[in-house]
Amino acid sequence: MSKKIETKVLIIGGAIFGITLFALLFIFPKSTEKAPVQLLSSADSSSTSKTTLKKSSSSEPEKRIFYVDVKGAVLTAQVIKIHEGEIVQSAINQAGGANSEADMTKLNLAAEVTAGQVIYVPKKGEDIPTQFSTTNTNSTVSSTGNTNSEKAKIDLNTADTAALQTITGVGIKKAEEILKYRDEHGKFKSVEDLKKISGFGQKTVEKLLDYVCVN
Repeated sequence: MSKKIETKVLIIGGAIFGITLFALLFIFPKSTEKAPVQLLSSADSSSTSKTTLKKSSSSEPEKRIFYVDVKGAVLTAQVIKIHEGEIVQSAINQAGGANSEADMTKLNLAAEVTAGQVIYVPKKGEDIPTQFSTTNTNSTVSSTGNTNSEKAKIDLNTADTAALQTITGVGIKKAEEILKYRDEHGKFKSVEDLKKISGFGQKTVEKLLDYVCVN
């Protein structure tokens, strides 16, 4: 009986050893290999999310860049480069800001600028030249606008020296002569009255008909 028991013990022990060895060689290695696969999958997911985020952000439209002309009572009157969506105040800041003579109350500083506009900053006590005025008080005029229309013309009877100098062909001396004539003779009755001023011949007056008027 003892031999049979020993034989059974050996058989059972051998079976247990074989099962354990089989588990170590074939079952546990496979289960441990799953962890790296899961980690790789997680990394791939994170990478995919970042790629998707980059694509969505790059699909946003870029703001257009254009140019505007800043004139008048600013530190440096100049043509500046500006981004679409920026406002009049931003354009003035890029021109060095308004100087001490500027009257900012006549401007709509929050108005959005557009390509090719002229932004005119008036001095204190100065009226904004008609050609730089708009109905929404932007003090801007589009480069594509019709500057030869009646609304854009400068009135010889109300314009000051600064406004007159914005007219093509009229410098400081001619502007002063126009004001002098107005002081001595009263209001202009017609644009043709310019011929009565020294330096304004027939051809000069004809060229100015598109830029000045008498009201």
